[in-house]
Amino acid sequence: MRAPMVMAPKDATGCFDLIRAEFIKLIQDSKGVPPSTTTAKALITKNMKRHVQTGNGISKSSFQWTPENNIG
Repeated sequence: MRAPMVMAPKDATGCFDLIRAEFIKLIQDSKGVPPSTTTAKALITKNMKRHVQTGNGISKSSFQWTPENNIG
């Protein structure tokens, strides 16, 4: 059975992984989420490759975090 681990108010529903990890960590800490979980989330989103989906399909190219492209 799957259940949500954390519920946090956010207004960027479609791009939750692009919200700054430091901000999300504050919310999750206030909700009692273990630090290891917030660290894992930050590492996963920092290392993931992102594709863009439009009405024409999913992009073949991707983008991800780099020191120069400091997203999320």
